[in-house]
Amino acid sequence: MRIVSDLNEAFQKETCIALGFFDGVHLGHRAVIGNTVNRRAAGQEAVVFSFSAADAVPFRKRGAKWLTTSAQKAAKLAALGVDIFVEPPFASISSRTPEEFANFLIRRMHVRYVTCGYDYRFGRGASGTVDDLRRLLEPAGAVVDCITPVRDEGETISSTHIRELLADGNAVEAARLLGAPFALDTPVVHGRGLGRELGSPTANQRFPDNFLVPRHGVYATRVLVDGAAYPAVTNVGIKPTVGDALPGAETWILGFEGDLYNRSVETQFLQFLREEKKFDSLEALAAQIRADGETAKALLEK
Repeated sequence: MRIVSDLNEAFQKETCIALGFFDGVHLGHRAVIGNTVNRRAAGQEAVVFSFSAADAVPFRKRGAKWLTTSAQKAAKLAALGVDIFVEPPFASISSRTPEEFANFLIRRMHVRYVTCGYDYRFGRGASGTVDDLRRLLEPAGAVVDCITPVRDEGETISSTHIRELLADGNAVEAARLLGAPFALDTPVVHGRGLGRELGSPTANQRFPDNFLVPRHGVYATRVLVDGAAYPAVTNVGIKPTVGDALPGAETWILGFEGDLYNRSVETQFLQFLREEKKFDSLEALAAQIRADGETAKALLEK
């Protein structure tokens, strides 16, 4: 999959485009993206046109904590069959009028088909609506298809709802709506080394800036290392027994031996096990870690 961040790059073929931010690439997003991929004809390319939130974000998304990094989003889109992921800085498109944005899609991206969600907005001040997309694109021969809300048990599937689930520790339900477990994919950093001293060496990861931190506590997780999946136990929070000040993720990976420092690993959150707890001694903490490990292993073997 080709990733484009500079809108001055050339687009040679006709395109079918999915418009949206797609944080999490959840089941509702997949309906939009899948529609675009399926409508791609011979000689055309399926494109997701999004934006990077590294510099600025739309007003409606300010304060939101992200479910995916740019790299995670790109990997999910590639797996769905997307040919090009267009992700310019938000500031580079936010000043364009709806007419200027539509003209870019027509003249530069050779658009033939567009899919978006029911609430998609675009252009300066989010002034453009789905009706404006149709008004501006259809005279140029492009089809505009608006996807109605994808519902689950009567509730619209949304990134906001999934964030609420994770804030409550409901990793099982969040994974179902995401179509995959919520995951942290960042480098392993040095901790205090206490896990190794206790006989349960752990991998420490930090949450990226503006990335969602799920409910503090202990989770059954799965860790992917070099294509292999390992059952694991992850503590999210400040580790009250040893007194860390910043929230992070500390993971005991069952059955793994090796050096992971400075390597990125994917930690998938599968099920909340228990609240964080301050233990009276490091020995009690070590015993609880081993017990949590057995619980997590049993859950993953079901």
